[in-house]
Amino acid sequence: MNIIKSLMIGILLCIYQQPYANDLYKCPISIKNETTVYCVSTLQLLSSPGDYHNKLVRVTGFLNLEFEGNALYLHKEDYDQMILENSIWIDRSGIKQPYFNKEYAIIEGRYLAGKRGHFGMFSGAITEITRIQKSLSRTEIESMHSGK
Repeated sequence: MNIIKSLMIGILLCIYQQPYANDLYKCPISIKNETTVYCVSTLQLLSSPGDYHNKLVRVTGFLNLEFEGNALYLHKEDYDQMILENSIWIDRSGIKQPYFNKEYAIIEGRYLAGKRGHFGMFSGAITEITRIQKSLSRTEIESMHSGK
């Protein structure tokens, strides 16, 4: 029975994600002006900042938005324990507040290795943000398809 359930969940995930596959998860991609967007992990930005300096990136992490503390963390636990070395400053200039906070998010924008945010506390920054989107958890996706 677990195999059938796992198979059904996999099929539903494929169906659910299909409309977004080309736009959201495929990397590298080119957008309207033929600029490449690199799909990277937060860990890649933290460990090899020079490789992505001044490049457009798409990254997923734990998002915290607060006065002087806008940041994308590697993990929720890094936020909980205030491990700022595992976070990237989020420059929200010119963008509106998303409908969520303190959740995992997908962010797209320009990564600047030398810009370290408020008082230089963060490990780089993402500026010129074009997308902040809630990243759905496995539980959220499963509940959407189970009718709960």
